[in-house]
Amino acid sequence: MSRVADPRAEAGAADRLPPHVALLRNDAVITVAVAIAAALLCLGRLPAGVRGVLWAEDGRNFLEDRLRLGPWNAVFDVYEGYVHIVPRLLTDVAVSAFPIDRFAETAALLASLTFGVIAGLVYVCSRDLIRSRAFRVLLAMITVLAPVLPLEILGNFANVHWGFLWLAPWLLLYRPRTWIGASALGIVALVGGLTEIQMLLFLPLAIVHVKWPKAWLVAVATAIGVAVQIVATVTSPRTPNVEIKPGPLDIAVGYVELPILGAFEGHSARIQSALLEGGFGVAIINALVAIVVIGFALTPVFTATGLNRFVPVILVGASLIAWGAALWLNPGPTWQYADLDSETLQGFRITRYVAVPSMLLLGAVVVAAAQAFHRGGRARFVAGLAIGIVAMGFIGSYHLDAIRRDGGPQWSTSIDQARNTCESGLVPAPIEIAPPTWTVDITCDDIEQNR
Repeated sequence: MSRVADPRAEAGAADRLPPHVALLRNDAVITVAVAIAAALLCLGRLPAGVRGVLWAEDGRNFLEDRLRLGPWNAVFDVYEGYVHIVPRLLTDVAVSAFPIDRFAETAALLASLTFGVIAGLVYVCSRDLIRSRAFRVLLAMITVLAPVLPLEILGNFANVHWGFLWLAPWLLLYRPRTWIGASALGIVALVGGLTEIQMLLFLPLAIVHVKWPKAWLVAVATAIGVAVQIVATVTSPRTPNVEIKPGPLDIAVGYVELPILGAFEGHSARIQSALLEGGFGVAIINALVAIVVIGFALTPVFTATGLNRFVPVILVGASLIAWGAALWLNPGPTWQYADLDSETLQGFRITRYVAVPSMLLLGAVVVAAAQAFHRGGRARFVAGLAIGIVAMGFIGSYHLDAIRRDGGPQWSTSIDQARNTCESGLVPAPIEIAPPTWTVDITCDDIEQNR
């Protein structure tokens, strides 16, 4: 593992630099810059029309519950077996501070700011694993630039929990320097656990820093949040899913076709077209791509020392487990990836379950590239090539054509229509949101009191 830098030595070195250079090398300044840039990039990936469309649970559950129960009273309400504390807190902020007809745009803004903060935290918490600030910035930007994210995850409260799952390994692998820093990260870990039960996957990483007391605070906070989630799941179980569960071959083939390819390509139509037209040849190419990507990601096992040797294994393993668990626990009619043919491929699309497995894989690639770059020599060329491919994926998939809520009802227009209905002395019908068949029940009093 890389040595932890002495803060006093860093401060002394900074004092000898010109002020503008010292400012640019200040980790706190870079962290804030990363968070702001990530939030702007996140918001920029959503077309203006998409930002005005209210998505799924944001309306039917979080907004409705807030209007029905009042400020802060719905924060710990359980939905589908889980507590969703961050989405509900963000909903409270949005309703309390902004007009209700701007709720969809406000949700997109607050969700983007949340992902920006998560990106800043990834930058901070990767300090012990990656020496280069440039590579840490690149790692942090996976939070908002991973190719598949805009399809369903970015810009809404319902999918903020995926950001905390991505943050979890970095939080638990970091060694806080001060008790204040440990306390701040502990709060993040607690609210993360109270939002994303799957942070349980990374809890065993707490053993890495068992001799570092400040790290215990983060681990214990994560455990408390996850424990509350487990109680919620046991006492208020999810609605049973009666779909046929995918088999091991479906999970393996699907991993190659979606999380691995999705790490570099976010356009569902392009992957679908390649699979339709290429047949067995494309399957062979995809398998080779998988071997190369995973092989490169795991090179630190043979070249690094200490914890850095195992981090890529942890990330790749977690990527596989997260993908398999998502398909097994949420079976769907199109999950039979081992049996895809020209007919079943017509319904092929990238789902939200692809995002975090692909992000963890990208994280492993960036960590491996950082280690290769540090070794110097020919390894730097390989590192540059890997980072170039990652960057091309970011750029090529920055704007996507098939965002799920694209073309949905504009929330502000629907509220205006409901307001006109109220002024006519009638009761407004449930307001349609995205996806189709989802609606929000809202009263005239709700509209009037939250203008």
